[in-house]
This record gives sequence, structure tokens and C-alpha cells, in this order.
Amino acid sequence: VSSNLKTIKAIPLTLLDSDVDTSGIIEFRGEVFINHSDFKMLNKKRVDKDEAVFANPRNCAAGSLRQLNPQITSSRPLRINFYSIGLKGNLRVNTQIELIKRLPTLGLPVNNLIKTGKGINDVIKYYDYLESIRNDLDYDIDGVVIKVNSFNHQAILGERSRSPRWAIAGKLKSQQETTKIIDIIPSVGRTGAITPVAKLNAVNVGGVMVSNATLHNQNEIGRKDIRVGDTVLIQRAGDVIPEVIKVITKNRDSESTKYQLPNLCPSCHSAISRVEGDVVLRCMNSDSCP
Repeated sequence: VSSNLKTIKAIPLTLLDSDVDTSGIIEFRGEVFINHSDFKMLNKKRVDKDEAVFANPRNCAAGSLRQLNPQITSSRPLRINFYSIGLKGNLRVNTQIELIKRLPTLGLPVNNLIKTGKGINDVIKYYDYLESIRNDLDYDIDGVVIKVNSFNHQAILGERSRSPRWAIAGKLKSQQETTKIIDIIPSVGRTGAITPVAKLNAVNVGGVMVSNATLHNQNEIGRKDIRVGDTVLIQRAGDVIPEVIKVITKNRDSESTKYQLPNLCPSCHSAISRVEGDVVLRCMNSDSCP
């Protein structure tokens, strides 16, 4: 994605600060995103051109970076915030906050909400503060990352196979809304798995219009007793995948019936069955089911 990143106006092609030694190989790490206001403007322009609109800023940003043509990437309102360093070259920084203050002098933007604190009470206070202003930000967030400030202490603490011991992500609560299930449609996946999908009255959940939610499998439907016509509480799991949390049973129609997946594949109408030890029903017609 290097050629695409170079099209982001916030990234200088040459570091700006001449007062520090930036020789050697230095790795700066950041995250690309799109502001809500920029995203709305981008979609308005696409509507004016009779082009399909993007579903949400996250997918648009990710798709823009994967473009084979950098000119397409350059037409998207991508922004970036830098937050850490890999190889340091000859750049001398000893703490996380020292790095955060140094980055803008090199021409690399950082998030303006980063704070230092001491002790768990400061962490909890900051987490609660971010939770309170989350919906007022012009971009999406799903959590707060807490890091040990000293790079020397980070090195002593070390890392696990997949994550550092000196940093942890505190996820914010998923945003929830109520809506109604219009229908439940079984769909067939690449492996033949039959997945029930709830068709919903479209509702805005955390800035994204949601009209479908996966119900996973028959066991999950039975456990939550999800029925067509139910009023349900939904959220985007991890702020991404829509899921049904629970049924608002007091709003249920007295004549509603329990939902059961069909006995035949909805695509090729062959028999479906459950392999022993598997909770998922599958189409057995692996040779010719489209």
C-alpha cells in the first residue's frame, strides 16, 4: 500500500524536523481513517454522479488503501494519526509521550486526545471521559489503548506471541438499538453452512444503517427464542458485525411461532444435515450446489 499512502496529504514525503537525527531506518506506525463530515461529503458527490455510496467510513478507508490505482486513493479524503514507532534508527526518544510530542515536529499528525496519567484511577477516569464524548467525535472509535510510558520499561515487560505486556485495549461498550425482525432468511455459505439471517427494519446503529443481522445457527435462535415479527435489541459486535442481543418479549405477537430452519437447501433444494459434533446445518450437495 506504499504508493497509496503517499497520496495522503497529511503524510510528508520527507520528515520536516532538522533539529534531530532521523538517519537510519525508522518505522512510524499509524492508522488511516475518514472523518464523518468528509465521508458525508464524499457520498454526496457520488450521489451527484449516480455512483454507489459507501456503507461506512471504516470500509471506505480500508478499500481505498487496497486500490490498485493510486489516483483513486488520492480522490478519497483519507487522514492518518501516528501513534508508535518500530525501528528507531538514530532518533532518540525515551518515552511514549516524548514520541507523541516529537511526531508533529517531523510532520506526522497525532490524535489530540492522548493523555498521560498515573495509576488505575486515571485510566478509569480517562476511559469514562472517552465514553462520554464518543458520539461527539468526528470519527469512529471502539476503545482506548493504555500503554506503559517508558520504552525501557516496555522492553523489560516484553511481549507475548500476539500482544505486548506493556499495552492493553479497553473496548468501549457497543452501541445498541431496538428494531423489528421482518423475516428470517437462510443463506448458504462457501462451505455449505446454512446461516439464518434476520431481515430488519433498517435502523442507525453507531452511524451505520443496519438492515441485516446474522443469527449464527439454529441453536442460537432456539436459545434466544428469536421469531419473525419480534422486536429485538441489536448491536454491532466489536462495532462492526450486527447481532441480535435479545428479544423484547413484551412486544411479541401472541400468535407468533418458533422459527425452524428448513430441511432443504435454499439454493439447490438438496437435503441438509448436521455433522455429529457440529452446531451448523450444511448442504450435502457439495458437487453441484451453486
